[in-house]
Amino acid sequence: MVTKLQRTLATAGVFCIVNFRKALRMIPGASPYLENKNMKTYILLLVVLMGTAAAAQNYVAPKPNPRQEKEAVQLASKLDDQLAFTEKQLLAVETLNGEFIARRDEIVGNQNISLGEKNELLEAIYVEQGNEMADILVREQMNLYKTIRGDIQPLVVIVE
Repeated sequence: MVTKLQRTLATAGVFCIVNFRKALRMIPGASPYLENKNMKTYILLLVVLMGTAAAAQNYVAPKPNPRQEKEAVQLASKLDDQLAFTEKQLLAVETLNGEFIARRDEIVGNQNISLGEKNELLEAIYVEQGNEMADILVREQMNLYKTIRGDIQPLVVIVE
């Protein structure tokens, strides 16, 4: 699956090649570089490496276990009652919830992280999940989601 970052980098790479060729045409005596196959190879290699570097940075979320999947389905069902999801949205929300519940449990269960760091990470993934919901929901659903989220899916805070 191609991510937004990979698409953006690929588009930027094509844009750079086109503009690089235009810039070379403006420089007197640079036209032989346009015909040089090595130059084309170097530019193509640069674009491929940029795409590879972007792909290497992809985060792979932990897979939810059956308990987490059940919790994700229940949460999606509660949200569906209020937001009236389409079938496609419901599946996307269940998947998204499963990933974030697994990440939440991974953070909470990690004994090598201080309570302050855990709370910061939990808040960060809470915000990230809200931002990713914006990719799934239409504007009216998103506005309602923002108002009901605190009641249905409150931010988890760990206290001593």
